[in-house]
Amino acid sequence: MADYRKPASALRRAKELYANNNKQLAIETLYDIIKSRRHKTWTATHEEIMKLFILIAVDMRKNTFAKDGLHQYRSICQHSNTPNSLEEIVKYFLDLAEKKCEKAASQTTFKLESTQDLDEAYSAETIMMTSVTVAGDKERVERETLVPWLRFLHEAYRTTLNIISNNNKLERIYHETCKRAYNFCIKYERKQEFRRICQLIKKHLSDIEKYSGQDPSSKRVYNISLDDSVYERFLLTKFEQLKTAVKISMLNEGYKTIGEIHDIIGKIDNSLRKQLLVDYYSSLTEVRNPSFTHTHTHIFIYI
Repeated sequence: MADYRKPASALRRAKELYANNNKQLAIETLYDIIKSRRHKTWTATHEEIMKLFILIAVDMRKNTFAKDGLHQYRSICQHSNTPNSLEEIVKYFLDLAEKKCEKAASQTTFKLESTQDLDEAYSAETIMMTSVTVAGDKERVERETLVPWLRFLHEAYRTTLNIISNNNKLERIYHETCKRAYNFCIKYERKQEFRRICQLIKKHLSDIEKYSGQDPSSKRVYNISLDDSVYERFLLTKFEQLKTAVKISMLNEGYKTIGEIHDIIGKIDNSLRKQLLVDYYSSLTEVRNPSFTHTHTHIFIYI
């Protein structure tokens, strides 16, 4: 009899269950391995398990499973010093979620109000589903097709950013994910979600600053050590954030972003590289609001 407590056996069993459309039991079988204290040393089988786990979690639109599984896998990768595998998995997660959302969007002409919160829209949809029984209700069907996937994808970005933040081996993928989240907000005109993503990224920088000041003996080896290069990477990300704010007409977030850019510039010890200045002013070319222009002048004087 197969011992499904072993990673390779559990993976084979989960593949069989998935092939027979028993997704719930398949994902539970995989999760038992991922969370097991007996299997905290990374192997290539762990990565295979995570890929199938993420595939099923996305198929079932199970945000909680995906989040918990990624937290467990981060622990495994940190314990075994295999950050490349974690990077591979989070990229795979976002690729799948983005494709699902794109497919849902292609199947409907329904367009959610840009200012409507996805959580509220999802709750409203749930109420509508219980009260409306006309199968031919086109708007109801189209909302049901699109809104849950928009919500899932937004949560996927937030989950990923939380999982890979403050890791010196994952800085590049962190900032790439920020840009993917910004593009999501532009593509689907998501204003409330953009605000939340901005707040999250700001918190992550604040956390890096907070933990960077700790006694070196109490810091984890993978935590980011603050220097000019760290701030410069956040600066480039903030430039993209400003462009996004303008494109989706979020002027208040644009003002906040300019202030954050100003603050970051003030924390860079050496003179700002010319290319960064070029990138900054390039990011302002789409701005036409006089108030933005006034603020830019003050930042230019400061520099």
